[in-house]
Amino acid sequence: MERDEKNLMKLLGNSLKSLRLKQNKSLNIFAYENDLTTATVSRVENGLVDTKFSTLIKYAKGLEIPLDIIIKKIWILNTKMMIRRSKFFESVSVVRSFHPESEESGLHVKGPAQKGSGASAASD
Repeated sequence: MERDEKNLMKLLGNSLKSLRLKQNKSLNIFAYENDLTTATVSRVENGLVDTKFSTLIKYAKGLEIPLDIIIKKIWILNTKMMIRRSKFFESVSVVRSFHPESEESGLHVKGPAQKGSGASAASD
């Protein structure tokens, strides 16, 4: 599973858990009232599983929130995460270099220690 998918599952789980807690519903009661197992609710809310659509429908009904609101909230959180990540990668300059003496290529990050020093990073 890709990192983005795992992050999205965590965002979804955290969001569903916070919505459930805002309604002062315990995990056990929520699971019982919505025909879910406590294990399923726990795994969903901890971002450990790729949540089935039918489970999202049960959450929406149990939380008395339209399903599209839950999906929009997750989409917004995911978009914010992607924007933060892209800003991070824009701030890092990555240069591909080639070391002819060892016939290996490596990925090196330009940093303040390498600027103007004329020294190249040693390869392992």
